[in-house]
Amino acid sequence: MNLQTTRRNLNRLLAERDHASKSVKQEKASLTVARQDVADLEQVQGILQEVAQQVQVTAHLRIASVVSRCLASVYGKDRAYEFKVGFSKRRGKTEADLVFTRDGKELSPKDDSSGAMTGLAAFALRVSSIMLARPKLRRVVFLDEPFQGCEAEAMPLVGELLETLAEELQMQIVLSTHSESLKVGKIVRIG
Repeated sequence: MNLQTTRRNLNRLLAERDHASKSVKQEKASLTVARQDVADLEQVQGILQEVAQQVQVTAHLRIASVVSRCLASVYGKDRAYEFKVGFSKRRGKTEADLVFTRDGKELSPKDDSSGAMTGLAAFALRVSSIMLARPKLRRVVFLDEPFQGCEAEAMPLVGELLETLAEELQMQIVLSTHSESLKVGKIVRIG
């Protein structure tokens, strides 16, 4: 190998080293930027989680108060269960757990044997959803033979509740029923 060939090889190797050195500097700079981006994203994630928790608390208060109020209106304050919405992280998502509580004991809606309390809570959840909707929805609820599991003596209270909610929340409730106690407000007989 002659001197000229050796010099060319040396120059090529020096150029490769300079290029590699520049690449290392660029990658270090990119790594520094990426680390800062990760730190910024973690901070943003923390803020978003805080806001989400506040929204969950607000939603829980609004929803639970409507449902608990409906339950107390029909079952009386001493017999009624309180409705609670708990939030937990499962499968990488936040999920809501709906429970009835009374005297420190929890009852799952699945364990409501007659379905009366769950049916009333489902109605109240629909009302809550309409009230929380943005943009505001037209406030109309359609019901077909609602509250079938309710005891006969509770039905007049359910009728009063429907009238009160319709008036207070400026909501129209349209229902079909055979229950005389639920025939409140403007009645239209068909058939």
